[in-house]
Amino acid sequence: MIGLIAACVFLMIPNELFAIAPIAVFSLFSQHVDRPLVFNPSFFIKNLGFQIVGVFMVFLPSYLYLSSHDLFGYFWRDAFRYNFDIYLQEVSLRKRVEAFKYIFINPKAILLCSPIFLGMAYFMYQKRRTKQKGLFMVLVMITLIQLYNLLKSGMSFYYYLYSFIPLGGIYLFLMLRENRVKKLTVVELTGIGILVFLVFSYAGYRMIKEDIGYRLPSFTEKIKEVKGQKGQLYVFRNTRYAAINTDLNIISPSRYFFTHQWNRRSYFDTDGHIFESILKDIENYKTKYIVDFSEKRPLNRKKFQAWWDRYIQSHYVLEDTDPDIGAKLWVRKVAQ
Repeated sequence: MIGLIAACVFLMIPNELFAIAPIAVFSLFSQHVDRPLVFNPSFFIKNLGFQIVGVFMVFLPSYLYLSSHDLFGYFWRDAFRYNFDIYLQEVSLRKRVEAFKYIFINPKAILLCSPIFLGMAYFMYQKRRTKQKGLFMVLVMITLIQLYNLLKSGMSFYYYLYSFIPLGGIYLFLMLRENRVKKLTVVELTGIGILVFLVFSYAGYRMIKEDIGYRLPSFTEKIKEVKGQKGQLYVFRNTRYAAINTDLNIISPSRYFFTHQWNRRSYFDTDGHIFESILKDIENYKTKYIVDFSEKRPLNRKKFQAWWDRYIQSHYVLEDTDPDIGAKLWVRKVAQ
């Protein structure tokens, strides 16, 4: 099971592997959460084997599918490596602390993290009496790793804390299990844990939906003709509207949608290689439609904005506008 979960995490949010690693290691030594950790060679080898099999059960079919559609390179470069690059950037300690503080004065962030800190407080209070000391210590370690990653990345988006939701459910499950509230059975406790997880997941979903305020552009019907056609739609300067690509089943790499980073992070793509790679992809695919928000949301880096304006005006014709959301629809010029 751990192997299956780790592989899914790798494919969806690669940098969260840092957090799942302590649980994977813990499971190799723990034969029961109520017993002390011991090294049992046969148990260790068997569980390690199960983890490896679980990883391959998820990763191998995914690799074969991505490779057969010529997408594995995009995944590796634009999902895996891109998600780790942010931790390697030079960011001042002051900016990291400011981002960290911003997240934790946000009421939504406090709501998401409250079960975590409740669980940590419970562990500190019960640490001499708890039978699940090892697992509680692993959960505390995961929490600290997650907080360190936030501090290291300098990111100030509270929804980066959504990965704390399952941790809160696990903390609560262990507290209820240990105290056997009204002598609940394991099945009943599991049901409570799942219910808590679903409640917090739904709360997170509502927060995202409320924040995005997503409304399809008035010209959506025009661009539906490229539905399912790889590389034929690009949304520039509004990450929220990446959902158009999802609606139309058009695959686009992560870097296509993180154009807000040029305005938020002075250290991001200073040499312009990411920006240039986007233009090269648009040119290679001969992308038919571009939904452009840059008139209302121009890049702070005037050099890049001028670069974009020159390219769009040379290769595209203005087809339509939606002034309510500040979007322009450009269509590629027909080759003469």
